[in-house]
Amino acid sequence: MGGSQGARSINAAALKVYERLRDRSDLQMLHITGRGHFAEVENELDIIKERKGGALYRIFPYMEEMNLFYQACDVVVARSGATTVAEISFFGLPSILIPYPYATQDHQRLNAEVLANKGAALVILDKDLKGEILAQKSRELMEGRGGYEEMQKRAREMGWSPSPPPSSHGQYEEMQKRAREMGAGNAGERMVEALLELTFQ
Repeated sequence: MGGSQGARSINAAALKVYERLRDRSDLQMLHITGRGHFAEVENELDIIKERKGGALYRIFPYMEEMNLFYQACDVVVARSGATTVAEISFFGLPSILIPYPYATQDHQRLNAEVLANKGAALVILDKDLKGEILAQKSRELMEGRGGYEEMQKRAREMGWSPSPPPSSHGQYEEMQKRAREMGAGNAGERMVEALLELTFQ
């Protein structure tokens, strides 16, 4: 997924991944294209699907219930805006992050590096993004050669901990309460709002 507007570079690379891995019956790809790119991706996908394959590939212009999307994922490929990074961390999912190269103060790259430095994500710069590279990284993770289990462990460690930090019991309990209320809707946005509100109280 390429953020709320979609990303042509990620859309193109995702289609290349499907083209290379479409014979795998154990692969399911859920692709959020962005509303403005949906028709273009749909046309390209129809051409690729004429050659058949066992992999399941579904495209969506936009996803309202992101919590359902994340619960269906083993790996997320996405931009690294603050909300996306918060959502990925909340659900404890390994990810391949492609920072938006023109973000203010390069904040998407910095966001991605937070997860990468914790061992929870791989980072591919937009200028280096090619379908072949994304397919290779995806295949390695699927086959256990890319450190998937360790990434999954690290990603889950970045989710909500059952034990509060020793110096912030009151705030932690309030954050934990709000986290439990995030089963529906945009969990990441609401988590960010809660964090900001509690931070500046």
